Amino acid sequence: MIETRADCSRCHALCCVVPPFDAVQGFAEDKPAHQACRHLQADFRCSLHEDLPGHGYPGCAAYDCLGAGPQLLRRLPGPPWSVQADPRALFDAFLLQRRVHAQYALVDLALQRLPDDAEGVALKARLVQAAEAGASAIEVGLLEAASRRWLRSLSSRWAAP
Repeated sequence: MIETRADCSRCHALCCVVPPFDAVQGFAEDKPAHQACRHLQADFRCSLHEDLPGHGYPGCAAYDCLGAGPQLLRRLPGPPWSVQADPRALFDAFLLQRRVHAQYALVDLALQRLPDDAEGVALKARLVQAAEAGASAIEVGLLEAASRRWLRSLSSRWAAP
């Protein structure tokens, strides 16, 4: 099973560093990718976290890593910023991990309606493996394609008679 709920207390603010912020998407300012938000403190906590919307950051309040940050960090041997000579490898891994978690959340939701669907159960197991092992970009792309195909196949089963 993959935990798909964000837990900021078990993360090192990857979402505050990795993605870009765009003022037109609910952020008080623009921020380029791979650069820490100016409100990120030394302890990896946000100085505005208690009232993000009130400070002009509803996009931060709405963002959900789906548990990808903590899952990725469990695989690292130490604090994330100390183990990577080039943090871009960590950033790329975070984005891939989030894509796996997003697919898992969709497949898991569909399986709540069809818990015995063998293809869906197998796909969910493959997603768990990918999340635990740190799948490559190619593997994640293949899993996303398989998830989309399977989810589309369900529409005929759920269609009204």
